[in-house]
Amino acid sequence: TPKQTTELSAKLEELNKRLNDVNRKLNGNASLSNREFETPPSIVARIRYITGSLWNTTAAQTQTQKDSYRIAAKEFKPVYAELRAIAEEINKAEGTLEKNNAPYTPGRIPEWREE
Repeated sequence: TPKQTTELSAKLEELNKRLNDVNRKLNGNASLSNREFETPPSIVARIRYITGSLWNTTAAQTQTQKDSYRIAAKEFKPVYAELRAIAEEINKAEGTLEKNNAPYTPGRIPEWREE
């Protein structure tokens, strides 16, 4: 029905905004950094620093690398929880699409029924 379609569209738009927020938390604010504004290190930047520093070395981790990992882990925990919540809501939305016989959408495998 049109009302269901409008509600589902609004829900999907909200999920998209939440996913963009998760992306920003993981990867940093690309818009600001592309315009040469200082931005705090993102979770991914911290992990890249650690892996890049340790890639071809047999030395132990430095205290800076350990601290960077602790910060990244602390920042990642709520982001991971949010991502799990979003995934559950996407599954519910896909169920609604399936129930209403919506056409195929990328990443969603529709239920097949022999007629």
